[in-house]
Amino acid sequence: MTVSRILIASMAMATSAQAAETDVLFALRDAVAPGFCSAEEPPVSYGLTGGTLHEVPCATTAHDTLSVFIWEAEGHLRPLFFPSARVTGPKGDTPNWSAQEVQSFSAEALASSPVIEGDSITLLHRVPPGLGDGYLVHDYMLQDGQPLVTRVSYAFAIGYDVALWPASARPDRLPPVPFDLDGFAEVEVPTGTHAVPWDVLQDLTMFFPAHPEEEGRPRMTVQMTQYGAQLALEVEEKGWADDSVAGQAYRVLIERVEAGWQVARIGKVNLCSRGEARKSAGKCP
Repeated sequence: MTVSRILIASMAMATSAQAAETDVLFALRDAVAPGFCSAEEPPVSYGLTGGTLHEVPCATTAHDTLSVFIWEAEGHLRPLFFPSARVTGPKGDTPNWSAQEVQSFSAEALASSPVIEGDSITLLHRVPPGLGDGYLVHDYMLQDGQPLVTRVSYAFAIGYDVALWPASARPDRLPPVPFDLDGFAEVEVPTGTHAVPWDVLQDLTMFFPAHPEEEGRPRMTVQMTQYGAQLALEVEEKGWADDSVAGQAYRVLIERVEAGWQVARIGKVNLCSRGEARKSAGKCP
């Protein structure tokens, strides 16, 4: 169903009332979701531009309370139907979230507890158990008492966010992550994938930490930059106990694939203790 048809369906359910009495709100809730609602908690009301939004509890789930939302303006009550995205389902033990797509929208009368800022409404739906600690997020703008969807995304507790809709916000529409191997010697890319990108460090020949009895003051810095499904990783090891070579550095391009994270390119350079050029793709002087 298109968004415009969802709005027409919402308008068709309009019911007149002189005041938003609790019993009237419950009666309208039960008419929208017949035989489903059993919650007796009182409605929660939000004063917004042009009217009042009533959150009328319907049923409790393991993680949330589902409610019917009713818009009140100029003495009229109207249940709201939120456009809800139908997304291609994640596959496998480590699903490629950035490959999911919004196939269509349907009208939903029941919604989870909202996050409301001004006239913006955000609804969160938990990712299926076992697939991650996160939510499918719908952002709406309330316009003339109608919820218009503005963005659909996945949001995870680890800070990983994947935009799904509109298409212009999807990760594959982002420019490539800034990455080059200028001055670096390109080395062979390892095979295999990793569940989390920082496990790529296992593919690199590292000398940190050093043996406790070795001289020097070794230290390592790691920096990651993400653009959607691509990561640029930079690793530097310094403070080696060597008169010629002070350390080494890697640049790694990592990409999200169906099974996890995979290395696409690797470059390596020596950090030199002597000479004008302190970085060398070959041997240090």
